[in-house]
Amino acid sequence: MDCINCKPSNNAIGLLRSLTGKPPAQSGRNGPSARATRQVDTVKLPVSTNSVNAPARRRRARPGDGDLLREDILRVAEQLLLETGDDTTLTLRAVAARAHVTTPSVYLHFTDKQALVGAVCLRVWEGLGARMREATADVTDPYHALRRTGTAYILFGLDHPVQYRLLMMRPPTPGDTRSEKAAADACFHYLVDAVRPCVDAGILEGDPAQLALQMWSAVHGCVTLQISQPDFPWPTDREALAEDVARMAGLGTGLLSRVRTAPPTVTGVDYATQFTATRTALNPVPEAGHVPQQEGQPGYERNGQ
Repeated sequence: MDCINCKPSNNAIGLLRSLTGKPPAQSGRNGPSARATRQVDTVKLPVSTNSVNAPARRRRARPGDGDLLREDILRVAEQLLLETGDDTTLTLRAVAARAHVTTPSVYLHFTDKQALVGAVCLRVWEGLGARMREATADVTDPYHALRRTGTAYILFGLDHPVQYRLLMMRPPTPGDTRSEKAAADACFHYLVDAVRPCVDAGILEGDPAQLALQMWSAVHGCVTLQISQPDFPWPTDREALAEDVARMAGLGTGLLSRVRTAPPTVTGVDYATQFTATRTALNPVPEAGHVPQQEGQPGYERNGQ
């Protein structure tokens, strides 16, 4: 019946009789049909006890609205995920209730909880590439582009700690590693794309994929430590720390690619001597009377920019 709270109509009563196989109604107030009519008329139909306080239900999706429903589900699931900080309490039933849809409607778009969590986390992953492109848009030097790429990676992970932890900091979900693999593949290829121009320019030496793994290990470690150890007294300027780690990874990779085959007779003192010579060459002593520019002045460029 279309209206569950309305009194059954004569047509509805006739339908009930046809379904139960009872004969048509007969005339007479006290005949069997009258008693049957009175019996049907007194049936107590269910009435919702939450009709007053229940939230407005989502309108029924029209053909072609499947993408809109999927987006609504992802948005609600993301809200629940960020509210709790993990996925232990995130269920398809809870998402359906918050989105005002039925649980089967959620299953139409996501086969299980892990598929939904993975899709929610990957929603922000597109922002990683966008942030890296924005960070390097005005940079022409490959090395500084690599440094900025590493810095952007770290800051992105810290800005999305829940998603980063679920996709990059826990063992793959048994039977379904698609989300974790997609996230890891994206991170790796972004760094390979930043390393390759450095190899082409002779700044780094070696296989771009291998060099990107070294860079990735450093920046991922920086993100993981800060997410997993939030009570550690980290520097207040997280951007400066991110940049220093990215710079260290870039310079370290460049140095290692050249001294990997150094004989074991080379000592720490030998390296220190060469480092000092390199520092002198890269940071010459300013001429007498020269006043270094201060940050904020026109034409100021931070060392290493």
